[in-house]
Amino acid sequence: MKILVVDSLPVACSTLARGLKETLGREALCAASTTEALRRLHIEKDAIGVIILSLELGPDAGLSFIRTVKEQCTAAATRVPRFLILTPGPLTAGYENRFRITGAECLLLGFEQQVHATVRRMVFEAACEKGKPTIIVDRSGPIIKFYLLGPGDRELIGYGPRLVPMMNYYAINFGTELSTSILAEAADITDSSVKVYIKRLREGFDEARIKVGVEIPGRSVFCTRRKDGAFVHVLRARVVFC
Repeated sequence: MKILVVDSLPVACSTLARGLKETLGREALCAASTTEALRRLHIEKDAIGVIILSLELGPDAGLSFIRTVKEQCTAAATRVPRFLILTPGPLTAGYENRFRITGAECLLLGFEQQVHATVRRMVFEAACEKGKPTIIVDRSGPIIKFYLLGPGDRELIGYGPRLVPMMNYYAINFGTELSTSILAEAADITDSSVKVYIKRLREGFDEARIKVGVEIPGRSVFCTRRKDGAFVHVLRARVVFC
């Protein structure tokens, strides 16, 4: 898994990338602009697990970049990286909340050890720690298929066409907290229907897991919890794209 550092200052970018490589043993790439970062992401696809963005043009530009990355990954059916935003000064509470909704984390520039520690955790999360079930996303045909990998075999998860868009969005953003409205938009349904769709995703997963001997139930894979007065949803599984 690779790390992508986005900073218009070549020295700052290369210094951070070199430090991350020495500390974490992961390849760290540099991009001098968000445009170059998007090109890098297009080339590297699933290889990039974390993007570090130096917020030089203001928070709105950072939010726009995150939105564009997610749109590009969704169109290509590739995993959305974790985002770490480095800010030159404190953000307002409103902007902090908007970045938090996207799943991004924010740190002040200049705290190198904290940046390294945060990236280490993000890489660990993006790589999917052991103990989670593995879902294989098969994009080789005209219709996306999802398989659950068991101890000795894999089983097709019987998701109908109406469930595929939400499941695909879950898979691309695995491990990331997603709001009800975001899932509703991805599946082209109302917010009130999200609960029903998640129930069906869990049921399909449970049917497959029984056949291949996976013990973890669907309710532990498709997690929903209340956070800051609203519900957030997370896919807690290892996801492999092929």
